[in-house]
Amino acid sequence: MERARNTSKGKRTASGSMPAASSLDPAYAVILPTYNERENLPFVVELIHQAFSSVSLADRYHLVIVDDNSPDGTLQVARALQKLYGEERLTLAPRSGKLGLGTAYRHGLQRAPTACSRIFLFDADLSHNPLAIPAFIACMDKTQADIVTGTRYLGTGGVCGWGWKRKITSSAANLLTQWLLDPGVSDVTGSFRLYRREALEQLLEAVHSRGYVFQMEAMVRATRQFQYHVAEVPIVFVDRMWYGQSKLGYREIVEYLLTLWQLVWLA
Repeated sequence: MERARNTSKGKRTASGSMPAASSLDPAYAVILPTYNERENLPFVVELIHQAFSSVSLADRYHLVIVDDNSPDGTLQVARALQKLYGEERLTLAPRSGKLGLGTAYRHGLQRAPTACSRIFLFDADLSHNPLAIPAFIACMDKTQADIVTGTRYLGTGGVCGWGWKRKITSSAANLLTQWLLDPGVSDVTGSFRLYRREALEQLLEAVHSRGYVFQMEAMVRATRQFQYHVAEVPIVFVDRMWYGQSKLGYREIVEYLLTLWQLVWLA
């Protein structure tokens, strides 16, 4: 698999200014599932805007917020952000409750403008730094990959804020997947990814997992079932240190193991 370091920057003109975006540049959608992210959401949305602006793509992205009826008022904050950034930049796609991560992505993609040919998926809890967006874009442009995925296990990648139990669980999950399925990527459970739209659409039809196991199943099917070209960008994952609680639990671990066993028989 192609791998790229998270050091790419937008190219500047001879005068030092960023070139203007072209109508030939791909349009991007960012699908952001939320649940109890009232405090984090304004920061995430602003960082997303800064990231695209830094590579002269401020008018080439659209944000879709999929809120699962958060009891903390996340949707109300999202509505205020929509007024601030404009409906042409931000779409709200609320749902009645927690229906799973995979279905949240599908729900968001259905509401993303059809002109958006590249789709970003990442967490809204500030575990992923949106300022890494330009590195993903540069990697896809350079490698012509179908998917660019963030990795915590190569180069400058890593984690911050995890205890030893969480580190062991994550490393064991990835090592077990590598041993059983050889997916060809170093980090199968990461959720900071950039997809070509047609690749994500196909995977959403094929993946059965509804929850956080979606990431692993999607990556395994991408490389083994559909033979997509996947490139990796080192990222630093920061555990929730501001607001909220991690949503990973024992149920997700059991689902991971069951799904892994089912994928062993994937052609």
